[in-house]
Amino acid sequence: MRRVWRAYALSRYRIRGRKNILLWYLGLLMAPPVAFLIPYSVLASAVGLKGSYLSMILILQTLTIPFSIWLMKSFIDEGDKVKVTLRFRGREMAHQDIGVRVLERIRADMDVQTKVEQMPRMENRQMVMVLTPR
Repeated sequence: MRRVWRAYALSRYRIRGRKNILLWYLGLLMAPPVAFLIPYSVLASAVGLKGSYLSMILILQTLTIPFSIWLMKSFIDEGDKVKVTLRFRGREMAHQDIGVRVLERIRADMDVQTKVEQMPRMENRQMVMVLTPR
């Protein structure tokens, strides 16, 4: 839940250093993912999570979801709709319940600013949900 408040604070309030935080984060996103594999591999093996599913979940939770919520909040503040899409590949189709939980958590995090126009549903190999401003 803390990641949502950090993303909300960055998008809502004019805090000092906000632009530098955004530039730092965008710089991380522009770097090739291979550049992060070696330090991440060393860290994961030191903690004992190397090669585990849990290590990938931690990366997703700490890096991508807060930034996505921050971007969604900025679009919602301008009055635009937001379409949230999860793409399933290969064996991931057997775990659609996890995708529903992720979309429900995003919906709960954005509940104050948005209402759900389209509940999560499958379209081919994608799960889609549409949020609109209140």
